Amino acid sequence: MAGLGGFLGKLFGAGAAPHASAAMPRPLASIAEVDAVIAETGFAAAADDIRAHCEPCLHIFEAGRASGGARGGTRFGGDPDLPRGASWPQSPSCPQPSFFGQIDLAEIRHSPIAKHLPQTGLLSFFADLESFDQDPLGVYVLHIPAGNELEQLSAPEGTASYNPVAVRFEPGVAFTEFDWAWLNELADANPNGDIDALTNRLGAAPWPVMGRLLGYANWPQDDLREELYFREIGRPGQERLRIWRSWPDWEKAKKIADPLANGTIYRPWSEQDDANVRWIIDHAAEVDRGVTRWQSLLTIESGKAMNLWINDANAIYFFAPKDLLQHGDFSNVQAVTTQN
Repeated sequence: MAGLGGFLGKLFGAGAAPHASAAMPRPLASIAEVDAVIAETGFAAAADDIRAHCEPCLHIFEAGRASGGARGGTRFGGDPDLPRGASWPQSPSCPQPSFFGQIDLAEIRHSPIAKHLPQTGLLSFFADLESFDQDPLGVYVLHIPAGNELEQLSAPEGTASYNPVAVRFEPGVAFTEFDWAWLNELADANPNGDIDALTNRLGAAPWPVMGRLLGYANWPQDDLREELYFREIGRPGQERLRIWRSWPDWEKAKKIADPLANGTIYRPWSEQDDANVRWIIDHAAEVDRGVTRWQSLLTIESGKAMNLWINDANAIYFFAPKDLLQHGDFSNVQAVTTQN
């Protein structure tokens, strides 16, 4: 790798991300398997650093159509099980959400991620995808404590609904494949390592997969937590500028120019963002803390099983602040979609 320009060349050019591959290797299920990949690809000296960029997760797979079964079981789509007498969940920011899925937390209480979630009860996810221009996306996540008498509630008229699907969970390891600046530094510090092989193996996702519980959001192009943080602090959209970690790099970026077919010159970066880039660079530590405060909670992929199609067959990503999540507080869960 030849410095930041190596990654940026792939970003602005026709090439794919450095870990792209036609072959889809088997995803890793444990840190022991991560250690084996680290050794095989020549990054033993950076093992601790690489492990720090990995988190346990549960991959979610379709297990047939959900039908019958006890109330309170795990399923995606269909109609939710809610406390008897409850109304359809809604809030001022999410007046008519669709039901995406519910997870029986007792089913996963022995998994590597269980410490981040309540041990029992039902965790149900609702979101409004009908208003694509809504920012932030309307979300409602409900934790129903164990012991509640449940009944299945049909969606209100006019609310989008999805096919009911049974699922199974498999343990996995999620990797920060979106952290291009760090990957560049890792490659430069380990010239004998094969960075493509490392990221291809650590970033592998099972296929076909319905989603992921905890870990990192599996969208390799960007760190979606940045969108949440910059929106939270009143700087929406400025996350696109965070790729520039120093002022000299920003000055070079402003010289990038592409001639268009009509003879005009396109400059993707300009002095109009000088003040914003300066703020981001000067507040780098603060931004890092704000971004990493957000934890990927649940990813649900588009697919035929649920008959769920988001934008260009993308996913919906639910996030929660870590400090609230550790107390079982789901009051500030946010969601992001891509290619809006």
